[in-house]
Amino acid sequence: MKFVYLVTAALLISSTSAQAQTLFDSLRGLKKTVEELEGNLSKKPAPSTAHREASTNVADEANPFQGERRYDVSSFDVAGIKLGMTPDQVRSILKTNGFTFSEEKSWRSFADLAAREAKRLNQPVPSIASLQGTDKISGTDSSRNKVVISFIQQRGGSSVSNVILYFDTNTNDVRNLENDIFQRYGLPTSKWIGALGSRWCDYQRSGMCQPDVVKEAPVLKYVPQGISFWLELTDSVGLHARRDAEITALFDAPTSDRQRRLLGM
Repeated sequence: MKFVYLVTAALLISSTSAQAQTLFDSLRGLKKTVEELEGNLSKKPAPSTAHREASTNVADEANPFQGERRYDVSSFDVAGIKLGMTPDQVRSILKTNGFTFSEEKSWRSFADLAAREAKRLNQPVPSIASLQGTDKISGTDSSRNKVVISFIQQRGGSSVSNVILYFDTNTNDVRNLENDIFQRYGLPTSKWIGALGSRWCDYQRSGMCQPDVVKEAPVLKYVPQGISFWLELTDSVGLHARRDAEITALFDAPTSDRQRRLLGM
């Protein structure tokens, strides 16, 4: 505003009194208008919490993959198959969904793994029923989509630990595949560039949902890699860790008694 007063003073000196008065009145009116505008802006209330939340939602819509969305991934299914299912359940679903399939039997049961651990620890072999298990089931449908189901051998038998569904790029509209997957499962926890794809992470999963971070919790992955597109549901790391912990619990932990006696202690 100092600038306005200086201009006014200069005009009063260099102009006739009538002209100066006219200009002065105009500038005074302009000053009043500016002050009113400034007063209105200063009185404007701060945005409410609801408004801030709405703004955040708008930002999320503009960049929807920011934030940490978490899911109950163990409830997900791929082609109708869920983690933990038995081979019989998988066979029934594959038949219903029009897949022809083949199987590979497991060469080592839970009882076999326990016996191997007993031998390693030089302890008695626990009495466990040896169940012939399934290691893998692979299927193909009439549109050349392929599914590969891997199993883990547990005390009660085989159960699904990993499902991969490969989409045929000639019989599917792969340009819209990502959008269809997002509609089916929701927006991913994280989305990466190119072949790194997208991840849906479980509530149990700690830390960032990154492609190179292996955590003992279920995860769903979508991988668009060149001319190959696949969807993978897995908890292989977590299931194997829990199975191995169950086997470990069957035995006594090694002690230092014998080594101390050999050392004359």
